[in-house]
Amino acid sequence: MRLIMVAMFSTFLFVQSACNKKSKATFNPEYTRSECIVKVKIIWPSGEIEKESKIRRISSYIIRARSRGYIGPVPSLAFRGDDRDIVYLQYPAQCNEKYYWSSEIIENYIEIELGGPLEFDITDEVVEPGINTIDHLGPQWVDGKAK
Repeated sequence: MRLIMVAMFSTFLFVQSACNKKSKATFNPEYTRSECIVKVKIIWPSGEIEKESKIRRISSYIIRARSRGYIGPVPSLAFRGDDRDIVYLQYPAQCNEKYYWSSEIIENYIEIELGGPLEFDITDEVVEPGINTIDHLGPQWVDGKAK
C-alpha cells in the first residue's frame, strides 16, 4: 500500500512539473504596452461638484470589476489632465479588442455604478506608456520588463 501511495505521489509531482514547464515555455506576450493602452476623454459637466467622488468610484469599480460581473480583461487605469478629464486604460490581454472592452466597461458597468450616463470619447490615438500617461510593467507585454 505504501509503495502505491509513493508511486501515485511521484506521478502527481511529475505531471504537475510537466504542466508548469509547459505553461512557462508557451507563454509569449503578443502585444507591446502601447498596443494595449486606450485614451478616454471624459466630458465632465460644467461645474461638476461630484467629480472627485465619481473619479474615486470609477477607480474603485475598475479594481473590483471582476467581482461585479465584468467578464473582460481588467485594465489598469490612470487619470490625467488638469481637470482629470483623461483616463488611460492599459489592458493585460485581448489588446486587439481594447476599444470594445473600454466601451463595454464604461457603458455597461461604470455608468450603472455612477447612476447615470457618463459623456466620454474613446480616442484612437496611439499612446506611448510613460509618466504623463500610464506606465504599468509586467510579463504580459512584450516590452513589460523593468529596465
